[in-house]
Amino acid sequence: WLRTLKYAELIGDERVKAMKAKHKSQSEILHQLGYRFRRLHKNVPGGIYECNSRCSCNKQTCSNRVVQNGIIAQLQLFKTVGRGWGVRTLHDLPIGTFISIYSGEIFTSEQADERGKLLGDEYQADLDFFENINNDSEEEQNGGNLEQDDEEDRSDTSPSSTESAIVFFTASVILSFEALNYIR
Repeated sequence: WLRTLKYAELIGDERVKAMKAKHKSQSEILHQLGYRFRRLHKNVPGGIYECNSRCSCNKQTCSNRVVQNGIIAQLQLFKTVGRGWGVRTLHDLPIGTFISIYSGEIFTSEQADERGKLLGDEYQADLDFFENINNDSEEEQNGGNLEQDDEEDRSDTSPSSTESAIVFFTASVILSFEALNYIR
């Protein structure tokens, strides 16, 4: 989840404890746990640490405020052949580029099963690796609802606790006008 480094220290995050024991600076810790040059170069299953209102950094220039500063990539919604609406980029995106926040209606597993029986589950994303919840992006859509693809993984998801969100970053170079996909 996107958290502050101070919060990580308060809850006793083992990754932060281990680096502090090695006398790593806050800058070194953030470099290893998060962004390098405003890019996320590896998936961070335990979450990304971003600065927030408790930090004394400059909101516009801080390199550790990527998701909070919003979508920078130019994205386009388009109608796919036989798969509904998709999202593609209008320019090349390097590895680790923030794409968007994934949003949708959140259900318990039971609610998701019931809705899946009634409406189908092709638009449901299972979020069990975060908590026992599901997200139905058909009901609550934004530009961050990427086309789901069982063939090729083109983006990584990472949890975010600044706004309790799941966020997308590119997992490989994405060429302009290429559809953005993720594997459920």
